[in-house]
Order: sequence, then C-alpha cells, then structure tokens
Amino acid sequence: MQYTKYCYARIVNVLKKSNVIVKYWFSYRFRESGINI
Repeated sequence: MQYTKYCYARIVNVLKKSNVIVKYWFSYRFRESGINI
C-alpha cells in the first residue's frame, strides 16, 4: 500500500512538472476515455 502511494505521488509530481504540450495530451487522452478532469 505504501509503495502504491509512493508511485502515485511520483506520477503526480512528474505530471506537475510536465510541459504544456504533455499536459494537453494527457487531458485529451482523459477526455477520450470519458474521464472529466
């Protein structure tokens, strides 16, 4: 469980540091999957 939280925190950290293009791509993929963020 602790390991999963650590991995999730790492992913969130990477996403926060990502550039605008990557953020746009991720948001596009989420919308494509029917997930609203």
